[in-house]
Amino acid sequence: AVANDCSDQGSIAGTVWGDTESTPDGVDNNSTPLAGVTVTLYDAGGVPIATVVTDASGNYFFGGLTYGQSYSVGFGTPTGYVGPTFQDDPDATTATDSDINASAQTGLITICPACAEGTIDAADSATGAAHYQQVDAGFATVIVPVELISFNAEANGCSTTLSWSTATESNNSHFEILRSFDGNRFVAIGRVAGAGNSSEVQNYTFVDGNAQFRTYYKIKQVDFDGGFDFSQALSVQLDDCDRSKTILSTTPNPTKGTTFVQIALPRDTNVNISILDILGKQVKTGTYGLSRGLNSVELSLEELGNGTYIIMIQDDNGSILDTEKLIKI
Repeated sequence: AVANDCSDQGSIAGTVWGDTESTPDGVDNNSTPLAGVTVTLYDAGGVPIATVVTDASGNYFFGGLTYGQSYSVGFGTPTGYVGPTFQDDPDATTATDSDINASAQTGLITICPACAEGTIDAADSATGAAHYQQVDAGFATVIVPVELISFNAEANGCSTTLSWSTATESNNSHFEILRSFDGNRFVAIGRVAGAGNSSEVQNYTFVDGNAQFRTYYKIKQVDFDGGFDFSQALSVQLDDCDRSKTILSTTPNPTKGTTFVQIALPRDTNVNISILDILGKQVKTGTYGLSRGLNSVELSLEELGNGTYIIMIQDDNGSILDTEKLIKI
């Protein structure tokens, strides 16, 4: 508390504290005082006229205020806190409630020519006193399980090196590495343990030795309680790799007659695409001039009976590049 002195006119004082309960209620229940918080005094028109910083006990003080004038107090959001918490219950104890609104500012407080202490009322505005000592502000904590500050993917020959860093971790079990060859359908290809709880920067890496000409990646962060979050997707192009899985997808599969084969190639070339029956007998074939990168080839099985087939792709030298099972229904 700040001792009143009638000669110094009016004053406004209070405490800034962290409302760190699991469900913030706007009430100071032996909460953590917050030092170094910027507090601004405004006149009745909303013009800032003074600024102070809370002390080690979370306290601030504005003195020498003019009788008959109205003021409001605004609070900067402390580092590591998401925003204000407040209590407008008419039956609340004004000595321990948070007196700010959702914008972290009080209502108007009128300084009266009387040497009396006062508190902010439940409506967050007050008149009738010269000195106000309990104009308090509570802030709810930010709960961010993992703060991802970087995520990069770098091609290294025929592999991709993924690297990412976190600034803080809370309840972090692990990371799942997700990969896609079309940018839409991602599957898990690996797992890296998290640090659990950490307030220091943590660095992670993962190498994918089965990357293709163009590959997409995401990181899935998983909490110990099962909660999870995803990073943004990154794409990597393997310009210096001659080895590449050729058939990326066959859609639809099973098919009633037509399917589209997504084919990735490291260079412009002619390829032979054959359809074999379950005994390995060629039932259909064709040659296609395809480009370096991703290609889509439409195959028709209309003239073939229902059953299981094999798509086989060969390069212009006759070497088999890839095979894929296809079902006709």
